Amino acid sequence: MPVFLAALLAILLQFAALKNMAMKGFALYRILTLLVNVICTIFGMGLFFFLGVVFTEPGVLLQFLVLLAVMLYAWHANRFLLKVLIKKELSTRKHRDWLQVNAIVTVIFSAGIIFQSISIMNNPTEALEIIKQFRHPNPKQLLENVSIVMLVVAGILLAHVAWTYFLIRRHKEYFINENI
Repeated sequence: MPVFLAALLAILLQFAALKNMAMKGFALYRILTLLVNVICTIFGMGLFFFLGVVFTEPGVLLQFLVLLAVMLYAWHANRFLLKVLIKKELSTRKHRDWLQVNAIVTVIFSAGIIFQSISIMNNPTEALEIIKQFRHPNPKQLLENVSIVMLVVAGILLAHVAWTYFLIRRHKEYFINENI
């Protein structure tokens, strides 16, 4: 329930920010950014609880760092949206580099989600055995629903990254070498 409340708060804050700013042709990108922020808010809460496991089980450190990179991508994309696209201010190339590197990790993360979801949907036997241990009343339906939601999440992330790359190239004159 707390995850839902935090995601709802993030949605309301983003909606208020959307309402107060002039749209200037970026309405769909802003809505996509809102969805990415909600996704990353939920991932962030999971990451917070995941932190304890990282210290006891070093094997999950890579997964922790990938999720952290996805969250950093969302933060840098928000900063790019606000600073370059809305305010038309200059930004550093260092910021652009951080955005691009975390975007690459986000693409890899999304590709992994797509691969896993399709694999589970095509061959659900092993995953069904795990879910049956939790005595869920309809494990097959749960598995399908989770797979579909994760495919949608991956699609949203991939669409946002692709659009952000397009906008970075389109507004490359706003990135300078100096520290601002």
